[in-house]
Amino acid sequence: MYLVLLGPPGAGKGTYSPTLTALFKIPVLSLGDILRNEAKCDTKLGRKIENYIKTGELVPDNLIIEIVSNIIDSEEGEGGVIFDGFPRTINQAEKLLEILKQRDLVIDLVLDIFSNDKTITDRLSSRWVCPYCGRAYNMMTAPPKKNMRCDFDDTPLIQREDDNPNVIRRRLKVYKEQSKPILDFYIAKSIPYIRVDSTGTIKKCWEKILNSLFEINIIDKKTYDSYKNTETDRIHKAGRENRR
Repeated sequence: MYLVLLGPPGAGKGTYSPTLTALFKIPVLSLGDILRNEAKCDTKLGRKIENYIKTGELVPDNLIIEIVSNIIDSEEGEGGVIFDGFPRTINQAEKLLEILKQRDLVIDLVLDIFSNDKTITDRLSSRWVCPYCGRAYNMMTAPPKKNMRCDFDDTPLIQREDDNPNVIRRRLKVYKEQSKPILDFYIAKSIPYIRVDSTGTIKKCWEKILNSLFEINIIDKKTYDSYKNTETDRIHKAGRENRR
């Protein structure tokens, strides 16, 4: 199973991708996390990526494609991958199809999770992370138990530079200009797709995702029943763990 998970930053991809991993038993390729980790390295490549992230610009395709190709060929990606935050451009989408075709593989599903700009800006500007373990907290929906400290290691929380409201608006603008047309690209290729509005509660959105997967026969009745009653806090905990 090769699943493309689309959506603007803050739409909820990181919240639901761990539960999708459990559902399909394949790992998540969270490109944003991979790029942020690379940006922490004091290398020429790391400094370039750091600059793109700070300004809200997209990292060049040639760097992205190289990273993705290596992951598909790794032992971890052998049975399938959930692509979280990739592809972001038509060129990347075309390159991904080429990479998979060379290996006699296909994209089985495109899942587009979206929300309105105000909801996204509120979500991201309220997000704080632990610089030690990487866990994320949202001061609106999932605050830490202690005042501005990580629940797991008591480290003071920080806010990422790309979660600044001005940078968020820039990121959304870039997404709309360069990434949103990708859904039309996949529709034209007759690849199965689902589009889900994440505005509202986590439980409500998960129910929409699960119902859509069942309706287009991506999952069977037994699997549907097994995950139908997945607790909201379990999904939220999984989303938080995914940010480590």
